[in-house]
Amino acid sequence: MASQSDFRAWTNSGDTPAGAQNYTSAEFVYRDPTNGVYQFDWFRRGRHDPKVLKFDGTIRLYQLEFVGATNNLPPKLFMQGIEGLRPEQ
Repeated sequence: MASQSDFRAWTNSGDTPAGAQNYTSAEFVYRDPTNGVYQFDWFRRGRHDPKVLKFDGTIRLYQLEFVGATNNLPPKLFMQGIEGLRPEQ
């Protein structure tokens, strides 16, 4: 959709005390016609297909957390939860 741009996703791995872990990250810019421009970030343990984050006209509820400095432009929001995605078990 036109309100979402600069979509970028990647998967990396790292060692933890529990062993090697994979991580999936994504970020994009969201342009709201009323409230302006925001940077959205998403991060989840494991390998995931981030296409669920692409806006497709489906109405979903997002739980957002403001992160970063108050003078960041655009303001940065972390997606804590997304309706329809199960939390890690």
